[in-house]
Amino acid sequence: MPDLLSPQPVIFADDLGQSEVSKSRSSKSWIGITAALVTICAGMVGASAAPSVHELFGAYEKYLGLYQRASYKVKVSVSYSGFALPKGPTAIEQYSYNVFRDGKNAKVFEEVSINTPIAGRMQASQYTNESVLSDAGAIWVAIDPAKKGPSSIEAKLDPLTDSEWLKTAGYTFAAVTDGYFPGNGQNLLLQILKGSSSSTRRFLHQDKTIWVLEGQSEWGQHSIWFDSELAPYRIMQVKKLDDWIEPDLPISRTREFDGRLFPKAHLRAITRSLEVIGLERVGDKIVPTTFVLKEEHDFDNRERVSFRSDITFSEIKLQPDLSHKLAPFAVSTRIPDGTPVTVQNRGGIAYEWRDGQIVKSLNQPSVRRLEGNWFQRNSVWARVLLLGTILVAALVTIWYLRRRQAAIS
Repeated sequence: MPDLLSPQPVIFADDLGQSEVSKSRSSKSWIGITAALVTICAGMVGASAAPSVHELFGAYEKYLGLYQRASYKVKVSVSYSGFALPKGPTAIEQYSYNVFRDGKNAKVFEEVSINTPIAGRMQASQYTNESVLSDAGAIWVAIDPAKKGPSSIEAKLDPLTDSEWLKTAGYTFAAVTDGYFPGNGQNLLLQILKGSSSSTRRFLHQDKTIWVLEGQSEWGQHSIWFDSELAPYRIMQVKKLDDWIEPDLPISRTREFDGRLFPKAHLRAITRSLEVIGLERVGDKIVPTTFVLKEEHDFDNRERVSFRSDITFSEIKLQPDLSHKLAPFAVSTRIPDGTPVTVQNRGGIAYEWRDGQIVKSLNQPSVRRLEGNWFQRNSVWARVLLLGTILVAALVTIWYLRRRQAAIS
């Protein structure tokens, strides 16, 4: 495949003539491959009509719908190019996921291997997690590979907000399944575009119509590229100095980096691009399964740091029955009864795992602390007990004296 995402200035359709577009892509361009995506957006506006902004929004939403109720495996390999590893692109992260998803209810098994360059040497780390997200809350289990059991458990017993879901599901392939790109706060791509000044552009390549939906806002420039049948095959994000990476935080106000993965310099611009490079038939649908996500970070010392993520989906099942997989807090990892569980927003209360549920621990630290204060000198409880004892003694004395007086009389 030709490299369509090399570190060049982003050129949009109005800036290209037909011949220039043809030069930017080889005669074997994968536009022909993406033509197979027709079935993804079947029934949408045909090539002869000019689609509106809202119709392109709808086409992209339909594409995202493929992954909303499905099970699949994902492998992600991340390579790094920059000053920290001057020999050239180096693999630094490997991810493996097994996902069962029905909307915002999901179970995700994650295995991660990371090699971080520190002072010219690679420092390795590995971890394995199981996450179960549901309408009732969420549970995250960190798994000890040696013991094949939990090393720690964290949970939330209330429904996840949208931002919490994004933070939890911000796995490395969320750009594919949810349109979640880093540097957009907790906003999805569609939210960014719908809140932008959006427009559509058209150009021709090898007699095929290409549509570009683009928007400009405080979050920078975002665009989705569609083939003639309105199947999305490319997404671009460009951020410059005045563009936000968090609400009210433009790139120009970010701090200098620490000199590890990024140089000791200030960020000047970010470019990200996601591209479809492989397709597979799943049932009666053609589904994108292979992607390349590229990121480029430019700094004020003229350094550039780049990341490339190769993302591959496999064993895809669309619209499966996941009722047995996605029951609330239905964790597959074996957890011994009595294992402590850290519950968010429930400070001062101890929880544990018992009989497949998260329950309040019988040995509450707060109760022990309270009991420990009962007879401490100068404590509030000591004063209350003292006053209560005096009051009871006084009442008993009064009662006794009155009864004695009545007996004498």
